[in-house]
Amino acid sequence: VKRVVAAILIFCTVAFAAAMSIEAVRGAVWQAIVRWYDTYIAVAFEDADADAVSVPKTIRTKREPTDVPDSWVKEVSVDSQSLYRVVYTEKGEKMLIYKQQPLENQVWANNVESTVSETTVGDQTATLVVLKDTKHYTLYWSDGKYNYVLQAVSDEITPALMVQIAASVK
Repeated sequence: VKRVVAAILIFCTVAFAAAMSIEAVRGAVWQAIVRWYDTYIAVAFEDADADAVSVPKTIRTKREPTDVPDSWVKEVSVDSQSLYRVVYTEKGEKMLIYKQQPLENQVWANNVESTVSETTVGDQTATLVVLKDTKHYTLYWSDGKYNYVLQAVSDEITPALMVQIAASVK
């Protein structure tokens, strides 16, 4: 089994090297990479003052919004060490998705079909992404330990309401 795996790895390496030696293939691969990075932006938060010990690599404390409408029903859809995800619904319809992740994770947003602006959540800088076709909003922010994301999936949610809900994350 080890010899078969080694042979496959050697074959793949040689095939990749041979393909990349052809200028047209190399150019096409490079263009695909550049096109992807031109289309998406990374939203990453770093705390320059935090040392590696104080920033958790897993979710130790789950936080969630406390200021959501009483008519919304909360459903925890993912509860792991690397992602805490809550979906809020009203009358069976999704309204809002909330995510908490360790600070080291990045999130990607399509910047071709959206507009990106900065706002604040409490005393933290946040990034608001508005999808042009649906007019839905996604809000990204961090408290220095965790990344947070609020994603509106209802037309009833405004950026002001999202910031208000985000500020209530405790």
